[in-house]
Amino acid sequence: MLPAAEVDVSGGWDVVVRYTAGRSKAHGFTLRQAFLATVKSAVGPAVLYMPRGFEEGGLAFSLGMLLLSFGLFGLGATRLLECWAIHGRSYSGLMGKAFGNKGVYVCRITIVLQQCGICLTYVIFIATNGRELWAYWTGAYPTLATCCALQLLVLVPLSWIRDMQTFATTNLIANALILYSLIVLAYHATTTIVNSPPASLDSLPLFNRDSFYLFVGTSAFVYEGSAALVVPLQAATKRGQRADFPKMYVRTCAGIIGMYICFGALNWIAYG
Repeated sequence: MLPAAEVDVSGGWDVVVRYTAGRSKAHGFTLRQAFLATVKSAVGPAVLYMPRGFEEGGLAFSLGMLLLSFGLFGLGATRLLECWAIHGRSYSGLMGKAFGNKGVYVCRITIVLQQCGICLTYVIFIATNGRELWAYWTGAYPTLATCCALQLLVLVPLSWIRDMQTFATTNLIANALILYSLIVLAYHATTTIVNSPPASLDSLPLFNRDSFYLFVGTSAFVYEGSAALVVPLQAATKRGQRADFPKMYVRTCAGIIGMYICFGALNWIAYG
């Protein structure tokens, strides 16, 4: 484990980072394993929303927002890793080092609010897709509020489970389904464009003034899995390879954002 002077133990997140960093001396991730963990944390259901996001923002605005959000994320991530390399603390620990106890409380409140926002987004996302499927199968169209409420019958009991390893198998299945969806949708979008190319791209607006603001949140939401794991992944990487982690991390996230852009634009062009 790290020496006590290197670690802040004022909160749970700091304890997690201390434990992970301690294990990384003897075991730890190789850079390749860290790369795979980065991909796993960054690629989630948000990518399936990209085509709709491009429709909401327009092509030019969506591209600009994704590039801007990546620039801000990359800058913040590299600065966090630089701080961690010096102090060896977690998010709340670094905030405490910079601003004292007030910084710790602000960090924890921000984390809670962020996670609440992400969970709420997924509840609405699942309810919207479930409602569309139900309408396709039965012709009935339940309200969005009803679909959200029905999810609580499943989500509330699941929230009682404290050991996250319990979800290892279901997470693996979910990742496989996301990959399958990406391949199928990309294939059908490509064949649609090849077999029935759009007569003109002029009908696809560069800027959608009616709903562009919705994509501002979407461009930040794509990092919901990455932001929480920047420091823990660095801490879990083998000590001899940690110097190369920031460069690998930023390049990997850049490639993922490029994939998001291609997937969103491809499906938007194919289906409008």
